[in-house]
Amino acid sequence: MKMIEARLYQYSLPLVAPLSAAPLSAAPLSSAHCRMKTRDGLLVALRKDQESVGWGDIAPLPGFSREDIGQAMQATTELLSGIPAADPFRLAALAQRSFPSVAFGIESALYNLRALQLWPGETRSESVPVNGLLSGGCEDVESE
Repeated sequence: MKMIEARLYQYSLPLVAPLSAAPLSAAPLSSAHCRMKTRDGLLVALRKDQESVGWGDIAPLPGFSREDIGQAMQATTELLSGIPAADPFRLAALAQRSFPSVAFGIESALYNLRALQLWPGETRSESVPVNGLLSGGCEDVESE
């Protein structure tokens, strides 16, 4: 499977109420606490053909993630610069060496593409359960 196109979309969603967050290592009422008024992230779309698009979400959480949205965007842009000739296995391996939010988003898009390949014509999310991506017996799945 080779991708023919990769796109990156930035989003900023306003929260109904500000969200207070602090890393677990922060002392109460320290300056490490932050109040988020928006949830910012990136959507990555990997296109295999005219109909198959895998989607992933890259959304580092301020105060918890080691990367911010700018670093995640730069790392993702660099990873995707080899599209359309990228081998998905190589892309997944390279993503593992990147920031955690980037690895999650890229892998989610690749798994989404794989699900579409395994169940062609199925486009609704409820038609392909997450556990449908696991294979083997209970013992095999539990050991992975």
